[in-house]
Amino acid sequence: MKLAVICFTRTGVNWCGHLVKRFRESGTECEGYVPPRFFEETAEKQPGLNPQKELLKEWTRRQFEKADGLIFIGAAGIAVRAIAPFVHDKLTDPAVVVMDEAGRYAVSLLSGHVGGANGLARMVAEFCGAEPVITTATDVNKKTAIDVWASKRELVIGEREQIKQVAAAFLEDRPVGFFSDFDLQEEAPEGCVRKVAGESNIWLTIRTTPEPQDAILRELAGQGKVLRLIPRILTVGIGCRRGIAKEQIGQLAEQI
Repeated sequence: MKLAVICFTRTGVNWCGHLVKRFRESGTECEGYVPPRFFEETAEKQPGLNPQKELLKEWTRRQFEKADGLIFIGAAGIAVRAIAPFVHDKLTDPAVVVMDEAGRYAVSLLSGHVGGANGLARMVAEFCGAEPVITTATDVNKKTAIDVWASKRELVIGEREQIKQVAAAFLEDRPVGFFSDFDLQEEAPEGCVRKVAGESNIWLTIRTTPEPQDAILRELAGQGKVLRLIPRILTVGIGCRRGIAKEQIGQLAEQI
């Protein structure tokens, strides 16, 4: 995991240095960025701190492209305005956490589930003696978060629009149907009922559509009530002439 920490004041510099040190000690790649006027006071004292010379917007753009998590030390409003132009998708955006300068709260601001901001906020809180602030409904209500369940098992989410329906079913204690083409070595997610149709359903598969004999699944899929979770178990091997663009290879692979 690659982390980037940024601060804006002298007080923030102390927290920034502390977080960079603790994350690096834990084996996490972490860089801190401090205002240039404070950099000389900290540069020789601690590795991993850098002068923040570019505009905040450009820094945020760069970190969204390369970092797994961003930690802002300061007002939440600063973080919100900084990340707003770059927020794209809950399944691909990096984790964003905000901690106040007093070190009282570590707020999971963006990508709490798949991006890992909830876990990151808890780590920041632990390192700084702060209170983690988690607002995602499934965590608050201690319900299954299907995107997290899938991410931990390296499953690709097929129909993204179905995530909200499945999440709502878990939150409202409505049973979610669970179907699998594989023999699971563990229990289905809590709140799921195996091989029984629900208003929302999960299908663990590498297929795009159910076979004719899968009558229940075919009906549910036709009604748009199935969320596919796809294991990363297929490998495509291909030979080509030198100079073929990777985009062309990708398009061909998707047609197979």
